[in-house]
Amino acid sequence: MAPQKEIVHLFSGGTDSTYAAASLTGIFDKINLVTYQRFGFTYTENSKINAKNLMNKYGESRITHSFINYDREFKILSFKNHLSDFFKYGFYVLINCGVCKLAMDWRTIIYCIDHNIKYVSTGAGKEMAFDPSQDIEVISGVRNLYASFGIQYFTPIFDTAYDQRDVELLKLGIIKRLGIKWSPDTWDYQPHCCQEYMNIFLIGHVCRYNPRTLKLTDERYLEFHKKMCEFHQAKREEVKRYVQEYIDHKSKNKIST
Repeated sequence: MAPQKEIVHLFSGGTDSTYAAASLTGIFDKINLVTYQRFGFTYTENSKINAKNLMNKYGESRITHSFINYDREFKILSFKNHLSDFFKYGFYVLINCGVCKLAMDWRTIIYCIDHNIKYVSTGAGKEMAFDPSQDIEVISGVRNLYASFGIQYFTPIFDTAYDQRDVELLKLGIIKRLGIKWSPDTWDYQPHCCQEYMNIFLIGHVCRYNPRTLKLTDERYLEFHKKMCEFHQAKREEVKRYVQEYIDHKSKNKIST
């Protein structure tokens, strides 16, 4: 029998991560949906709804769902070098969404190393560009981070129109109606975060605009974007060191036993 082609999919349970998971079924034999938990997240159990819908559609042998706590990784990235980060980057240390997702990436790389999985995906979309974790330049850097450990990183629905994702999920019978994204109902299906507002506040403060009307071509946003990417790159380098330390420690333990 040929080796099973397996992927880890970062899964919130919303329509984006759900549609991305469905799109992977034509490529991968097994899709491991992983929902992350930490202090500051609530209602993570909401992700079970669409995880179960995917299992019903494609079978529990192909779709699995698990929860992983990553409090340690998030705290290290956020606070270990907090003072030096603040002196170097100022209030850009408030880019909470970027650091949060990068902590997930760190924990995902470790998961892949432990389970010998070579593929990872997310439901990132181009319409979410103001979220640092879904910025195209940041995604490119994250893809390189995964590649340095022999893992391929996919964003399979990045260029798919967000309203088309709902349409396809409805056709597949995974959701029951359209218009869930951008409506209050979306929070019935995915975790809630009480800290994402720091990210919104920072953009609004630096760019002197309401983030809801800010354009990616605005001069102030371009200045923000440059500094944000510098900060995120520095944090990626931290993650790379931490993962390598984990690999070295694991190798030493293996040799000693």
